[in-house]
Amino acid sequence: MRFELLSMNILFVCSGNTCRSPMAEALFRERIEGKGIEVRSAGTTAFNGDPVATHAMTILQKKGIEYSHQSQRLNPELMNWADFAFTMTQSQQYMTLAMFPQFASKVFLLKEYIRERINLDIIDPFGENLEIYQRCTDELERCLTDLQDYFYLLETPRLILRKLRANDRDALTRVLGDPEVMQFSVNGTLTEAEIEEFICDRVFSAYDRKGFSFYGVVEKTQQQLIGICGLLAQKIGDRDEIEIGYRLAREYWGRGLATEAATAVRDYGFNKFHFKRLISIIESDNIRSIRVSEKIGMTYEKDTLFHSIPVRIYSLHTV
Repeated sequence: MRFELLSMNILFVCSGNTCRSPMAEALFRERIEGKGIEVRSAGTTAFNGDPVATHAMTILQKKGIEYSHQSQRLNPELMNWADFAFTMTQSQQYMTLAMFPQFASKVFLLKEYIRERINLDIIDPFGENLEIYQRCTDELERCLTDLQDYFYLLETPRLILRKLRANDRDALTRVLGDPEVMQFSVNGTLTEAEIEEFICDRVFSAYDRKGFSFYGVVEKTQQQLIGICGLLAQKIGDRDEIEIGYRLAREYWGRGLATEAATAVRDYGFNKFHFKRLISIIESDNIRSIRVSEKIGMTYEKDTLFHSIPVRIYSLHTV
């Protein structure tokens, strides 16, 4: 089974490789420096050796970003190198796919990948004034902020948490398909098809509607996706609640990793979303999860029913 690695090669693609894609390369590299992600750019119709547009360099320099680049045409070697190739426009996506159909699984439209639904092309500043280049930069920065979350959202001493991706299905099968891991799950074990539906429907839908859901948990040393941990909107009686939930592969139990992930998600919920209260929903026999909830500062609140199952509610409030 192939696991998703934290170390990634990301390629940004435009047409001439003198404005949008090199700006995306420079801006994203600045964001993820030291995170094990390498970034390059190329153009579908680029001439090799052209300089970056003057206005693009002016904007990058004002941001304190040192960048040296000469344009390069998209080629098989670059496509083979890339784990993800993000195009700036739909026409560039179509051209990339036409040029390299064998790499179709790694070609994505940037705005579509981050779940935007309208105005899917990044504005083209080529030949325009500095103001248009700034508009393009602002648009890129907003998109790259969202894109970063799919590769690097939270960090702990031993873990990286990031948004789930559609191709996480295989790695999660060993977690969500394990009867022991899913012993206290309302739904029980999930098939590969159910895991794909879980990611693409439930999780992605929650990202779109609420801005949060489960995140992938990546163990740094082995660079493997080992489970999920996140914030879930729940209904307990007539009260809306936010739950911290998690599932980790069995071989990673007993190392304090669930506590580490849950602590990061707890702080993220309080600091990012300004929740005043977080809970855990735990069956009384689930001693491991009770211990995790207590370690992250939660205390027992009450017994209740959740999907007709007797559970305990542990909760934590902001000061």
